[in-house]
Amino acid sequence: MKMAKASQADLDMANELAWLLEALEKRCLPEVLSEQFGDDEFDIDNPEHVREAMGLILRTLRKGSLFRVTFGMLVLLDSDNEIVDPDARTLEVHPKFERCEQARQHLEAVVRRLVDIMERSDLDKSVSAGHPLPTLKEWNEAMHEARAVLLGKTGEPMFLGEFRP
Repeated sequence: MKMAKASQADLDMANELAWLLEALEKRCLPEVLSEQFGDDEFDIDNPEHVREAMGLILRTLRKGSLFRVTFGMLVLLDSDNEIVDPDARTLEVHPKFERCEQARQHLEAVVRRLVDIMERSDLDKSVSAGHPLPTLKEWNEAMHEARAVLLGKTGEPMFLGEFRP
């Protein structure tokens, strides 16, 4: 699922709002209101405290989009999106990304091996550099390894099969 990414202003507003709500829940007046009332304690039965606190909440909300912050987090955490590890108790990248990185590293090694074999196959360069020409067995092994990495276990190209990003 795609949605608008929360801006820095959205994130700042959400943090400010969370701080404000938690302070009020603990019966503490935010600094701007405690200066106004000359008191640090929020009294929910005091209509002036409630009116000013609600005004502060609404002014804070106008600084950004709380929806983009909260819905964005829901999208990130949605197990169908496979972005965050559903089994971790902390925010961690989904394990499929580790598998993709391992496949990328393996593919890079195979490509380097093939490039080395191809360079050694250039008769003029190999002879002048004193390198032995690759054997048919080296070519065969490298090609089988490349095929296995590219096609994976499913026989499909890995971007369509098990390593789908």
